[in-house]
Amino acid sequence: ERRAEAMSNKVLPCSCGYAGALPITYNGLWYHAECPQCAAFVEAFTGDGLIERWNDKQIERSKTNEQ
Repeated sequence: ERRAEAMSNKVLPCSCGYAGALPITYNGLWYHAECPQCAAFVEAFTGDGLIERWNDKQIERSKTNEQ
């Protein structure tokens, strides 16, 4: 179920618990999103790719925290 959610354009909350807006910057080559609470970040060449990478990272981090 979480994997299906990650495939949507919805941004998952950070695994640290932060659920606010993520600062996103673009430097002309790639997008960068970073959690202002724990500094977790991802980078991607497209906005859709950024959301996908962010969500994948949060799913992976939540699995690690559950173990």
